[in-house]
Amino acid sequence: MTTKVDLEKQWIVELKGGSVEAFDQLFELYGKRLYHFAYGYLKSKEESEEVVQDVFMKIWDTKELLKP
Repeated sequence: MTTKVDLEKQWIVELKGGSVEAFDQLFELYGKRLYHFAYGYLKSKEESEEVVQDVFMKIWDTKELLKP
C-alpha cells in the first residue's frame, strides 16, 4: 500500500531528475495551501500568488538539492 508520504518522496526523487510531471503533482498538492497561508498574512491575492510562484520557482531551480 502506497502512502501519501511514499508518493511525496517518489515525486521528489523524480523532480530531482527533472520531471515536470512530479513538479506538477507537488504543485497540485501544496500550491493552494501555500496560497491560503500567504494570504492569511498578506491579505492580497496578487502578492499571495507571487509568493506561491516564487516558492515553486525556487523549488524548481534548486531541485537537485532536495532530500526525499
